[in-house]
Amino acid sequence: MKPSLTLLLVIVGTHLLAANLQGMITDDENNPLPGATVIVVETTTGVTTNSSGFYEIRNLEAGTYTIAVSMVGFETLRKETSVTQNEVQEVNFTLTSGTAELDEVVVIAKSEAKM
Repeated sequence: MKPSLTLLLVIVGTHLLAANLQGMITDDENNPLPGATVIVVETTTGVTTNSSGFYEIRNLEAGTYTIAVSMVGFETLRKETSVTQNEVQEVNFTLTSGTAELDEVVVIAKSEAKM
């Protein structure tokens, strides 16, 4: 076989054995959350959801992963999931609004009037 054909078969074979994750990210009222960040904690792989709250992460090796989803104004949610070769695993998340309490804020101002 020619070297280029061998390389092509290896690349195609690798993609056929890969696992994919996909799903929807919504709030507690079932509204889609566009722009949410979805990260596979054990890797450097991450994506953001589209305008419909959908995400897809491709070409993972088979195994067990922790998926973390975050978005400003919502509490971060983590789920563990297992994926197998040549499988599309659907993992959906429902984020709840998160509020952070702050200590009091003190504002000090100084004004010098000049006439």
